[in-house]
Amino acid sequence: MIELKKLDGPFGIPVYHQQMPEMVRAASLGWLIFTGAADDTSIASPGLHHWFEHVPFRGTKKYPAGASDILGPFNNMNGYINAWTNHEATCYYGHVHDTQWKKALDVVTDMVANPLITDEGVEAERKVIHQEIAGSKDSAGGFARYELPGLLYPGHPFGHPVLGSEKTLAMMNAETLRRAHRLGYCRSRAVFFCVGNMSERELLDKLHGAAAELPSKAFEPRRKPYYFGPLPEWRTDTIEIETEFEASVVMMLFPTQTNEGETANMTESVLTYGLLQNMFEHGGMTSPLMRIVREERQLVYGCSTRNATYAGGGYFGFKATAKKENIPAIIEAFGDVMKDPALRSPVRLAEIKSGIRAEADMMPLDPDDYRAKAIGQFINCGGLMISHRAVVELMNKVTIDEVDAKLALLKPENARLVIFKGMGKS
Repeated sequence: MIELKKLDGPFGIPVYHQQMPEMVRAASLGWLIFTGAADDTSIASPGLHHWFEHVPFRGTKKYPAGASDILGPFNNMNGYINAWTNHEATCYYGHVHDTQWKKALDVVTDMVANPLITDEGVEAERKVIHQEIAGSKDSAGGFARYELPGLLYPGHPFGHPVLGSEKTLAMMNAETLRRAHRLGYCRSRAVFFCVGNMSERELLDKLHGAAAELPSKAFEPRRKPYYFGPLPEWRTDTIEIETEFEASVVMMLFPTQTNEGETANMTESVLTYGLLQNMFEHGGMTSPLMRIVREERQLVYGCSTRNATYAGGGYFGFKATAKKENIPAIIEAFGDVMKDPALRSPVRLAEIKSGIRAEADMMPLDPDDYRAKAIGQFINCGGLMISHRAVVELMNKVTIDEVDAKLALLKPENARLVIFKGMGKS
C-alpha cells in the first residue's frame, strides 16, 4: 500500500517518504516544483516552462556534459532520470538502484538548482520540442488532448497546451528561459518525494545538503497547486471540430464543484469523482459504461471516464473513440449509461468496495509507481497526501444513498459535448 509519511524537511520543505522493505533494491525520488505551464503567460508565451524542463538535460553546473553525465551512471544500473511538466508543477525525478539514490538526489537537485541554460542547449531543445508537438498531435486522441484546454478554458492560465506551439516557442529565446528559472524556481515552491529502503534519518541527513543548493528567494510560498482565479464560466453548447483522422473522439463533460484551491474542497472532489469513475468503469466489459456502449451496442472498441481536478474546479465525463457515423448513437448511449440501474445497486457498491481493498492489497512493491501515484494524488488533492489505507476506510463508509447524491451532480442540462469529427479515410 502507498503510505507516504510527511517529514519536516530542511528550510521548511515538506518531505514525503515511504520506507520499502530491505529486499526492494530500487529507489524513486524527485523534486516537485510548483511552477508550471499555467505560469507561462505571466513571463512570456505558452510552452515556456515545459521548454525549460528539457534544458537541464543539456547540462548543469556539476554535470556540464548533459545526458552522458546525468543519465549515463544510472543507465548502466538499469535506472533513469526524467522530468515532466503540467499546468500546476514541474517534476524532476529518478528511479535507480538503491546503491545510487544519493547520487540521483545530487543529480536531480542540480537540475533544479543550477541548469546551465546555454544558447546552444536551448536551441537544440526548441527543435526537439517541435517534434514532440508534432508527435502529440499525430493521432485522433492526441490531437483531442492537445486542443482540449483551449476549448474549455480560453483566456485562463489553464487554457493552453502545456507544450505550447511552434508559433509561441518562436517568440522566446534562451534569455526568456533564464528569466523563467529566476522567477519560478525556489525552495519555497519545492516539495520532495522519496520511496526506497533508506531510513528517514538517512534521507533527511542527505537532504539538508541538497536543499541548501536550491535557490532561496522572497517568493510567495507554494506547497500545493496555486489558485489562478476562477475558471471560465461553464458552457453547455456543443463544440465540433473536423480533423484529418479516420477516427472521431467524442466527449460528454460535466463541471465539477468549483473551489478556490482549498485542499479540503479539492480532496472532496477527487474522492467524489474517483467513486463515480469506479461506479461507471469497475468490471471492464461488465461495467455499465462498457456494457452499454460496447457490448450491447457495438459502437466503440473502448471508452472510459475522463476527469480533471484543478485549483478552481474541473470536469468529469465520458470519452469514446469511434467512426464518425457512430457519434449520435454514442452520445445517446452516454445518456443511457447514467440511467443504468446498476449504478444504484447495493450489490455493485459492495463489489467496488471489495475491488478497492484488493487493489491496495495487491499493489506490487514498485517504488517508482508509488512515487508517481503519490505525486499525482498530492497535486489533485490540493496538497494533501492520503494513504491507501485511508482511502479504503473512506470508501467503506460510502452508502448507496451517497452514491445516488453524487450521481445527481452529473446533471444532463450541464453536459458539454466536445466532438473531434474524423473526416479522413482508411
